[in-house]
Amino acid sequence: MFSIRHTALTIGLAVALAAIAGGPAYASETKTISIVKNCATWGVTATCVVTSSRPLGFLADSVITYGGGPSGHPRDLFGAGTDVQIVTANGKGTAPGFCQMNAAIGVGHCTFSSGAGKLSGFSADLVVTSIGSANWTLIGSYQYRDDED
Repeated sequence: MFSIRHTALTIGLAVALAAIAGGPAYASETKTISIVKNCATWGVTATCVVTSSRPLGFLADSVITYGGGPSGHPRDLFGAGTDVQIVTANGKGTAPGFCQMNAAIGVGHCTFSSGAGKLSGFSADLVVTSIGSANWTLIGSYQYRDDED
């Protein structure tokens, strides 16, 4: 049978460890983000424009540029995948990432990490889905140092 003293010590140790491991709230808290992008210019440029983002509304009008993958061509997005970068509308934030799409079923996956400027501390793991015409959703988990718009 455990003594009250042993039980209190165990609870105290658990609370102390939780407090130490917790760190800043933004460092460990993962949230859900929903972004809509329009890729109407895809045939001309390898870019899409964010039309809405909840939360992080400041991402609206940001440009996502698709770079080269293994063959150096943005169309690698539909094969091995390609590097991407988000640049905020005011140019004061960037976040590199990687995306890969399955064109046959209109579903893909993008990850972003280690943003700079306004996107410092931004990372995301997103499922990409066609919602018709040139519009796509990116929905998934994200972390960000400052959720204020």
